[in-house]
Amino acid sequence: MQAQRLQKLSDNVYVVLGRTNAGVLVIDNSECVIVDTGIDEDSGRRILNAIKPPLNLRVRAIINTHHHADHIGGNALIVKRSGAAVYATPEDKPFIERPVLEPLYLFGSFPPKLLRTKLLEAEGVPVRDLDDLRREVGGFEAIPLPGHTMGMVGISYGNVLFTADSFFPVDIIRKYGAPYHLNAGLALESLRKLSEDVSRYRYVVPAHGDVLKPPDAINVINENVNAINRLRGARPK
Repeated sequence: MQAQRLQKLSDNVYVVLGRTNAGVLVIDNSECVIVDTGIDEDSGRRILNAIKPPLNLRVRAIINTHHHADHIGGNALIVKRSGAAVYATPEDKPFIERPVLEPLYLFGSFPPKLLRTKLLEAEGVPVRDLDDLRREVGGFEAIPLPGHTMGMVGISYGNVLFTADSFFPVDIIRKYGAPYHLNAGLALESLRKLSEDVSRYRYVVPAHGDVLKPPDAINVINENVNAINRLRGARPK
């Protein structure tokens, strides 16, 4: 298991860096909200270890920005160990509660064992509506970023913006040609919105890759936009 890397972004925002970055939103001196939990139980353990001393924070809640397995795989372990509730949008909630739906809709019928791995199917947990947490805790904003999934959101807290899988690192784009999106048109709209909004923040935290300053985030967003447009332009007429 890799050692956790905790980066402080402000007095009340941290990020646990990894293959999938996890946010830590401090809501008072003793509690926090986790944003995404990585791909498996090891990811969940890394997050819990990261918020032990010197932070000593109890996990009050988990926000899943969307339902993909590499963002929800640590849910079950953290829920079992902390008693935290999990929150997501109504569009993504069914997939987090019943993760078999992910390989099912990708395969088109009940998925074979080959597709029922942690890369596509996490352990399900009960999920509450994200709006309920916003009313209970407050202080954060859920920003709709549909495209990668239909209900994906970014999370802003103070001067930090977590952008989920709305865009991907440039090296990933250049290696694979384009990122995966369920709806490329909606993804482009979300990217255009982000390119206008990121300058309001001090830090931009994509789910994959380094923490960015706004000018660097805009450059990466533009690379993602160009990659999608190249593919759309190459479609048969």
